[in-house]
Amino acid sequence: MVLRNSFAPLLGGAPRKTPSSCSSSSRILPAATNTAAAAAAAAAPAAAVAAAAATPAAAGGFAAAASPSLLLQHPSLHFACLPLQQQQQHHQPQQQQQQQQQQQQQQQHRLLLQHHLHQHHLQQQQQQQQRNFSFIQQHRVKKDLSSSFAAVGYTD
Repeated sequence: MVLRNSFAPLLGGAPRKTPSSCSSSSRILPAATNTAAAAAAAAAPAAAVAAAAATPAAAGGFAAAASPSLLLQHPSLHFACLPLQQQQQHHQPQQQQQQQQQQQQQQQHRLLLQHHLHQHHLQQQQQQQQRNFSFIQQHRVKKDLSSSFAAVGYTD
């Protein structure tokens, strides 16, 4: 109960059972007129956790169950209560990874296209060589036939 009440400034005023309501930056800290009040409101939960950890009998054995670092690692406190800049920094590695994957896919596509064009070029070369070979063979056959007919005395 002491800990729940100490988190009230972070939760937007009233104590709640879950700190998941701390999702927008406007609820992270109450509207304060100066930075000293905001800093005190932000430091209050950590001080309460440290006090509870220092007195295990008063906290009902809380110190043995959770340390301050474990409490601050709660998923709803860890990410939702971060300032917007830190949340954006958290997403930067994901964006970089997506960009890397996209670049790799584009490179693979370019290589595949290059390979396809190379195969097409080789196929065209082979077809041209076959046409040339066929022409040469036809010319040789005509030459052989004409010399054979000339040998037997047949003339056009």
